[in-house]
Amino acid sequence: MDMPEELQALLRNLCLDRQEIDTRLAFLDWNPADAARLRQAGDDFTAVHQQFVEQLYEHLGQFATPATLLQGTGVTERLKHSQFDYYQACGRAAMTPTISTTACASAGSTTRLAWS
Repeated sequence: MDMPEELQALLRNLCLDRQEIDTRLAFLDWNPADAARLRQAGDDFTAVHQQFVEQLYEHLGQFATPATLLQGTGVTERLKHSQFDYYQACGRAAMTPTISTTACASAGSTTRLAWS
């Protein structure tokens, strides 16, 4: 796999080797056709990502442990912002053929839901 050094370093930091990426891709049932459909759609997923983040944190707030962790001043808004930025970055990566499957696999199942 021909990847820029920055991406290789990121994968090392995340402990994502080829086997782990393949496992995540299999778990998500993500394949090159999925990335191609995203590129063809060409839509701006900003509204979808924002809606998903809002729904995610609303859902998390229904459970005692996450609700307690999210009570700090500004914590939820900072996390929402980071989560939104993460989904946007994954979306941009998914539109780039060279790194699409790696980026989406490292994102985990939550990203898959965000596109649904």
